[in-house]
Amino acid sequence: MDKWLVNKRKIETDENEPSTSVLKRKKKTRKYDSEYLKIGFSWKEDNDEQRPQCVICFEVLANESMRPNKLRRHIETKHPDLIDQPLSYFETKLKEQNTSKTKITQFTKINKKAMHASYLISLQIAKAGKPHTIGENFVLPEIKDTVEVMFGDKFSKDVEMIPLLNDTVTRRINDMSQWTENQLIERASKSRFFSLQLDESTDVQGLCQLLVFIRYIWNNAPHEDMLFCEPIIRGTSEEIFNTLNTYINKKGLDWVKCVGLCTDGARAMCGKNSSVVTRMLEVSPNASWTHCNIHREVLVSKNLPDNLKMVLNTSVKIVNFIKTRPLQSRLFEKLCEEMGSSHKSLLLHTKVRWLSRGKVLTRLVELREEVALFLKEKTDLAKSLHNEDFILKLTN
Repeated sequence: MDKWLVNKRKIETDENEPSTSVLKRKKKTRKYDSEYLKIGFSWKEDNDEQRPQCVICFEVLANESMRPNKLRRHIETKHPDLIDQPLSYFETKLKEQNTSKTKITQFTKINKKAMHASYLISLQIAKAGKPHTIGENFVLPEIKDTVEVMFGDKFSKDVEMIPLLNDTVTRRINDMSQWTENQLIERASKSRFFSLQLDESTDVQGLCQLLVFIRYIWNNAPHEDMLFCEPIIRGTSEEIFNTLNTYINKKGLDWVKCVGLCTDGARAMCGKNSSVVTRMLEVSPNASWTHCNIHREVLVSKNLPDNLKMVLNTSVKIVNFIKTRPLQSRLFEKLCEEMGSSHKSLLLHTKVRWLSRGKVLTRLVELREEVALFLKEKTDLAKSLHNEDFILKLTN
């Protein structure tokens, strides 16, 4: 009986004693002491606790290392040559650290806005066809001066953060071009069908280019955009089709969805045996070929009456006399600015640019007085612009 009472009391005593987890000590959070700066450490707040940070290498230690002996061990191990440095040395390092943090924070806050402005300015440079160096040499200084006058020096310093270097503008334009192409390819891929229109042409340097346009359905409405422009060497049917086929396969477009192809009447395009149309029908049997109507109009215009053909040829000579000479073109632009004309330049006309013939003649009619004044002492072509019969046929 006595033994049973002893065991009962022992069990009750054990139940009343606190458990091991209760007796366990709470984690101690150490606080930073300003004397630690003599050892080369400041502090950084993280997760509601202070953590020591070295002002030399910026390494952040755990809160448990907030002890003089552990901090001194870090200096002796990783920075032994700085053990005997005075307090002023570490104070200077701390100021440099805080200054760098402030600069990084300011840059981060303005980075997105500066990046957005950089893309907008690069887009305008691309639309205007200006050299990419104009952003750094002209646009940015002008914006800075304007902001400084209107809002003060404080905001003009933010304008300097806009990246507009030559290579940066080039990269921005390439990025926007790539984004536009990806959007076009995505829309064309989602369309139930599409058609292509292509033509071989030459640029102002005489290099052969393949121009391809695409028509597709987007949001239940037809759209037409330029698909790509690729250089070609010889302009044979095999080279033209291989260039087109490589691009279509590379971008993931399905030839089966191609229901139409529009070209001119050249043998390489629509020949019987090995033309571009023949090769395309092999990969897209359901497609149909159509002859470009504008090319037909060009063929008809070659049989103009002699009097109208003389007016057209003379007009082309006048335009090319000014546009194909850089000095003449710049002088004519200055003349138009001084006279307050609605336009500052003529449009270049060549045989391969048959789409712009009507626009070229319209612009010449609108600037006929400026052209006549510019060519007054330079050539006999100005006589035609004073001939009423010539002007009447030109305007018709």
